[in-house]
Amino acid sequence: MMKWSVHFNTYGKPFVSDVSCFCMLHGDLPLKFLFNKCPNINCKNSKNELDEYAMENIAESIVLDEWDKINGTKIQ
Repeated sequence: MMKWSVHFNTYGKPFVSDVSCFCMLHGDLPLKFLFNKCPNINCKNSKNELDEYAMENIAESIVLDEWDKINGTKIQ
Protein backbone atom coordinates (compact mmCIF):
# COMPACT_ATOMS: atom_id res chain seq x y z
CA MET A 1 0.00 0.00 0.00
CA MET A 2 1.20 3.50 -0.80
CA LYS A 3 0.18 6.78 0.82
CA TRP A 4 1.22 10.28 -0.14
CA SER A 5 0.37 13.95 0.26
CA VAL A 6 -0.91 16.07 -2.62
CA HIS A 7 -0.04 19.74 -2.96
CA PHE A 8 -0.60 22.33 -5.68
CA ASN A 9 2.06 24.54 -7.21
CA THR A 10 1.55 28.24 -7.95
CA TYR A 11 0.00 27.32 -11.32
CA GLY A 12 -2.60 25.03 -9.71
CA LYS A 13 -0.96 21.81 -10.89
CA PRO A 14 -0.86 18.94 -8.36
CA PHE A 15 2.31 17.22 -7.20
CA VAL A 16 3.03 14.61 -4.54
CA SER A 17 5.32 14.48 -1.54
CA ASP A 18 5.83 12.32 1.52
CA VAL A 19 5.36 9.03 -0.34
CA SER A 20 5.27 6.10 2.10
CA CYS A 21 4.86 2.40 1.44
CA PHE A 22 3.35 -0.14 3.80
CA CYS A 23 3.49 -3.93 3.90
CA MET A 24 0.02 -5.50 4.00
CA LEU A 25 1.14 -9.04 4.88
CA HIS A 26 0.88 -8.69 8.67
CA GLY A 27 -2.81 -8.85 9.53
CA ASP A 28 -4.82 -5.71 10.22
CA LEU A 29 -1.81 -3.49 10.91
CA PRO A 30 0.06 -2.31 7.80
CA LEU A 31 3.77 -1.99 8.60
CA LYS A 32 5.43 1.16 7.29
CA PHE A 33 8.50 0.36 5.23
CA LEU A 34 11.88 1.29 6.68
CA PHE A 35 14.76 1.87 4.30
CA ASN A 36 12.37 1.06 1.41
CA LYS A 37 11.48 -2.45 2.59
CA CYS A 38 9.36 -4.24 5.18
CA PRO A 39 10.95 -4.03 8.65
CA ASN A 40 9.91 -7.62 9.48
CA ILE A 41 12.99 -9.68 8.54
CA ASN A 42 10.86 -12.82 8.10
CA CYS A 43 8.64 -11.18 5.47
CA LYS A 44 9.16 -11.69 1.74
CA ASN A 45 8.87 -7.89 1.33
CA SER A 46 12.01 -7.42 3.43
CA LYS A 47 14.21 -9.12 0.85
CA ASN A 48 14.21 -6.42 -1.85
CA GLU A 49 14.28 -2.65 -1.53
CA LEU A 50 11.76 -0.56 -3.45
CA ASP A 51 13.03 2.13 -5.79
CA GLU A 52 12.02 5.33 -3.98
CA TYR A 53 12.02 7.42 -7.17
CA ALA A 54 9.92 4.87 -9.04
CA MET A 55 7.35 4.83 -6.21
CA GLU A 56 7.14 8.63 -6.23
CA ASN A 57 6.72 8.58 -10.01
CA ILE A 58 3.88 6.04 -9.77
CA ALA A 59 2.11 8.11 -7.09
CA GLU A 60 2.45 11.32 -9.11
CA SER A 61 1.25 9.55 -12.26
CA ILE A 62 -1.89 8.40 -10.43
CA VAL A 63 -2.55 11.91 -9.10
CA LEU A 64 -2.03 13.56 -12.50
CA ASP A 65 -4.28 11.00 -14.20
CA GLU A 66 -7.07 11.61 -11.67
CA TRP A 67 -6.58 15.38 -12.00
CA ASP A 68 -6.97 15.09 -15.79
CA LYS A 69 -10.14 13.01 -15.34
CA ILE A 70 -11.61 15.62 -12.98
CA ASN A 71 -10.80 18.45 -15.38
CA GLY A 72 -11.84 16.61 -18.54
CA THR A 73 -8.33 16.84 -19.99
CA LYS A 74 -7.49 13.13 -20.00
CA ILE A 75 -5.80 12.06 -23.20
CA GLN A 76 -7.57 9.09 -24.77
